Amino acid sequence: MSRIFFSLAIFAILLLITTVVLGLNIGDYNGEVIRLRAELASVEQPTNDEELAAAKERVDAAIGPMRQRSSVHRMVAILTAIVTLLVNSIAITYFVGTSRWCKEVVTAYAMDAAYPRKSNSIKRASFVWSLLGMLTTVGMIALGAASDPGTSLENTAEWVPFHLWAAFLGISLIAAAFVIQLLKIQDHSALVEEIMQKVREIRLEKGLEVE
Repeated sequence: MSRIFFSLAIFAILLLITTVVLGLNIGDYNGEVIRLRAELASVEQPTNDEELAAAKERVDAAIGPMRQRSSVHRMVAILTAIVTLLVNSIAITYFVGTSRWCKEVVTAYAMDAAYPRKSNSIKRASFVWSLLGMLTTVGMIALGAASDPGTSLENTAEWVPFHLWAAFLGISLIAAAFVIQLLKIQDHSALVEEIMQKVREIRLEKGLEVE
């Protein structure tokens, strides 16, 4: 399980880095939109349709490439968020299943109750970081939406610095969460192996079949 989680975590981190690079490559999208909106406002009462059409063409020519790069950044960001949430969810699912298995096996073979307590302790420690990674991902996406001029919201430019710093800090925090979850998965896998070894010993003592 730890190898699978490690591979998925690396993939998610690479997607996060790619998303940031794409975002930085957009340019001053908000600044250009503000400038061009002011230009359009100056021809709000055009002398003819051709004047307004010409102004709109200038707008499209100026922000068209930025709009395309922004769309790519947004689509990759959505994919990245889904993958990041999935990786954290996989860790949660692993602990839900294996911690229950530990409890049932320990009960069935009348083993030391310290095993399920240790299992729950590892699970709780991992859950905190899984939740933190998920909330960080959602926060990054929310700030990205708030800073997107394509939403036609007011003051989107003011959110750009917050989104940028949240992206840098978020990647670091999510990477740290992945590392801690990986270590907890390894700890729990070792505990599961220890329980299985005890089960083999008990079954051998009772003359039961052991695979």
